[in-house]
Amino acid sequence: MVEEPHRLETRRSLVHLFFVWLLNGVGGGFLIAFFHNEREPKIYLYYAFAGLVLMFFIIGVITFANRVMRPRFFPHGVTLRTSAVALYSLWFLALTAVATFAALWVLDHTFRLTRGIMSNPQAIGTTMMYVLLFASLNLISTYAMTLYREVHQRVRAEAKAENEMRLAAQVQQALLPPAGAVGRPHYAVSGTSVPSRSIGGDFFDDFELADGRIGFVLADVAGKGAPAALLAAAAQGMIRMACVPDSPSTTLERVNAALAKRTGSSRFVTAFHGVLSADGHLRATNAGHLPAFVLHTSGEIVRLDADGLPLGAFEDTTYEEREMQLAPGDNVVVFSDGVTEATSADGQQFGLERAAGLIAASPRMIAPDLVTRLVVAVQDFSKGHALEDDLTVLVVRYEG
Repeated sequence: MVEEPHRLETRRSLVHLFFVWLLNGVGGGFLIAFFHNEREPKIYLYYAFAGLVLMFFIIGVITFANRVMRPRFFPHGVTLRTSAVALYSLWFLALTAVATFAALWVLDHTFRLTRGIMSNPQAIGTTMMYVLLFASLNLISTYAMTLYREVHQRVRAEAKAENEMRLAAQVQQALLPPAGAVGRPHYAVSGTSVPSRSIGGDFFDDFELADGRIGFVLADVAGKGAPAALLAAAAQGMIRMACVPDSPSTTLERVNAALAKRTGSSRFVTAFHGVLSADGHLRATNAGHLPAFVLHTSGEIVRLDADGLPLGAFEDTTYEEREMQLAPGDNVVVFSDGVTEATSADGQQFGLERAAGLIAASPRMIAPDLVTRLVVAVQDFSKGHALEDDLTVLVVRYEG
């Protein structure tokens, strides 16, 4: 049977008090006898007994005062802030000195052996030095244990948070399409997302629609970390559920209205959404995202611009569409601003034009190779400078 934590803590405190009382009391009695040049073992035993009584009284007074008075002066207990350490140390030492004088007075009026001790400055001084010495050692041990507990709790909390973030990253990756090319009739789709932290706010997706169409989307949630990742997962599900096969603009208008009601424009999402039919007809819309590029097999590159505000910014937002006819072998390339805003060691950004030039130089690459080439180029460019934003690339190739 597992014992309750507070019972275990109480037992540890009682054991600690017992050893403090026993060791300090006997040790103090022996030390005082030694300073008084006593030679008989019997006298040492008397002094040891007197030391036990002395320490019992001191510990009792300090424990009572700490229980009754300390919460009023130190409501947060023992902390490691400099001012709190100084104040609590002064409080504890002053309380120990008062308790010691009171204990000596009791001994002076109780035990024959210690009678008259209050009139002996040397005995008082020796006792006071001994008690304050051990009180100081007790303070040091108390703060050492407090520091140990704080560090231990912090390490455990960080390990727990790291484990939770790792699990969240695994869940987030599981929501994305599998790595590598996904073969569908008439299409090949490939994408990847490299988060700048454990979990990111970017996502991409592709899904089958009616009449042999496919829908695809790449989106970027404003912000970083867990809040952005949660909103990304919600937006990904919304786009799938709200998708209108023949109107990507209607899809984003529905998602925008839903997000605006729930987030109150405090969070928004940029997104590029396209629908590609089996005959190569492309319909695409943009919600505040970077433009996509269509790379023809001839090497010609066409920039797909479409105006629109980010999702969730304003509830009543409409989106325009762009249409284009693709030929077999043409690629639609979409990426997040983690590509364009990647920074080199000398402070230069990768930029949209550099990305477009790299895409234009790869007219006959298959989708996975084009994704890899763009990601590797950005990572090589930013060597010596950590990625500040998630790096996400999606390529949809029309096979015909």
